[in-house]
Amino acid sequence: LLKALKAGKETADTITIAAAYDVLSYLYELQGNIPEAAKIRYDYLKVIEHSGDKNAIVHATAQLALNYKDLGNNQEAMKYFKQGLQPAKEAGDKVEETFFHSNIADLYIASGNFTEAMNHYTAALQLAYQFKDVPVLADIHHGMGNLYQAKGNYTEALNYYLFAAGEFKS
Repeated sequence: LLKALKAGKETADTITIAAAYDVLSYLYELQGNIPEAAKIRYDYLKVIEHSGDKNAIVHATAQLALNYKDLGNNQEAMKYFKQGLQPAKEAGDKVEETFFHSNIADLYIASGNFTEAMNHYTAALQLAYQFKDVPVLADIHHGMGNLYQAKGNYTEALNYYLFAAGEFKS
């Protein structure tokens, strides 16, 4: 893998470089070394941005955002989740667009910005209903339960949790 990365750099083969970075960052994630995975994922994103491949950009941005979220760096995670929305829209990837909205909503809950959290959960729901992915819908409804719980509205939170549980059963 390191030989492929070196060869890719020597020949300026961006596809080889990007693939090596992607696999290398994944290996670091598997080892639990998220800080190193994030550094390499950032390099991967920078290489892939030059290619213009929207799907690869969406993938790299999502993974980098998750790395930062795993590290508890919500500010960087938010930056990359937001950054990933536009390429996901341009690629026509409603699943990833939903993923970005849902994660942005989660981070807004953590920061206490419930209005923005609801806006992003609503956008995620609208998209998820279009592709009718029941586990995704259940996850979003569960997140909305978390939102209402954070706001102290336990009755509404319970309603969303029960609704999500019903979706998970189907």
